[in-house]
Amino acid sequence: MEDKLKATINKIIKLSKQNEEFRLEMQRLFGKAVSASPISNYTPISQDISEIRTALEIRGNHSIDYDFIKEKRLREQLLIDNYRMENAALNLQEKEIDRFYIFCVNAFYQVENIVNYYFYILYPNINDLLTVIEDATKNDGEKGKYRFDRSKGQYDNIGDIQIVHKINALCNLLFTNDIPVRATLGNLRKIRNEGEHRCQIIWSEKNEKDKLYVFFKNASFNSIRIVLKKVVSEVRKQLQPNKSKEYKAAILSLISKLEDIQKAYSEGDIEKCNDLIDIGETILASFNVEDDNTKFLQSQFSKWTKTLSNNH
Repeated sequence: MEDKLKATINKIIKLSKQNEEFRLEMQRLFGKAVSASPISNYTPISQDISEIRTALEIRGNHSIDYDFIKEKRLREQLLIDNYRMENAALNLQEKEIDRFYIFCVNAFYQVENIVNYYFYILYPNINDLLTVIEDATKNDGEKGKYRFDRSKGQYDNIGDIQIVHKINALCNLLFTNDIPVRATLGNLRKIRNEGEHRCQIIWSEKNEKDKLYVFFKNASFNSIRIVLKKVVSEVRKQLQPNKSKEYKAAILSLISKLEDIQKAYSEGDIEKCNDLIDIGETILASFNVEDDNTKFLQSQFSKWTKTLSNNH
């Protein structure tokens, strides 16, 4: 073994012993995936990112700017995953399916953390968060088959909520009609869940009926990168200080009005229903109609009011 390679290995071993987070990152590197932790559980990193890049011989540069993330530990984690994603794309010594798998897994780690961050910042109160995710996913699947239901588990923090529901809620709120974003995020989650060995088998079998194989066949490093950048860009925009507070207040207020309308209708108080509908329409009118969030809220509100009108 070359002296340079031995020195690199020794340095990695030393860093692994000194820093638990670095050790977990090395597990990811060699195929032992570790799920993203809830934001509140992050611990500081003592080594600088440049030192970690040197130890891992990362050649790629980061392709996404995470400077809007306030939590230093999370920001560094996102950058490390992004570096390793881009490093996989450049590592031409590996087989393409192996490079693609590593690229996708590290892209998903970024998705998982950015989705958690988005909901954590907007809805720090767990009950508010559960209400929003329930409402945003209530039409997922036939007759709401895949909706999130808080009664089926114990949810004390954002990390307790299954990532599939958080991703679906994000797509319904921010990317209502964007099929490529929804499909890409869903497939990245499946790749992470299947694991490297299973993905290699799926690739080798070339079964055109297997949706994951079709994704392997048609997706590219760049198509995934574009979707990831789009998600991060939209989250950045939504978390602008003034807008995030206004949107949070609007969606919670509108959800409250929908519940009040339903209650008033069930009690036969049609006059109160109409008054509440007017209030809901005023809330919606205060936002930019071109915004995807507003379009989603308008569509949900319209469905409710139309149902009430038809029944009346």
